[in-house]
Amino acid sequence: MRPEVELYIQGQRFLVRSDETREHLIEVARFVDGRLSEVTGGRHAASFPHAVLACMNVASELFKLRDEAETLRQAVGQDAQAIVDRVDRALRELHGDGE
Repeated sequence: MRPEVELYIQGQRFLVRSDETREHLIEVARFVDGRLSEVTGGRHAASFPHAVLACMNVASELFKLRDEAETLRQAVGQDAQAIVDRVDRALRELHGDGE
């Protein structure tokens, strides 16, 4: 059984079970707490627990997509450098400056 993680958002306590790490859940909870404070001006939403859970889902997806995008950027950068290196070698060989 997954352990519960205790989170506080807008002063309310939430016990959450998730496949995500404790650190990830805390990061998401802080993000949601900040966003809710911005949007509500410190007031609680009409259906606060539902709003929090919806925000947690959105924020979790945002964090995952951000990490995935960075991984893809790095891979593309490496592939692009490999292509540039191959083109440089081909041009040197074409012009008789080969290694």
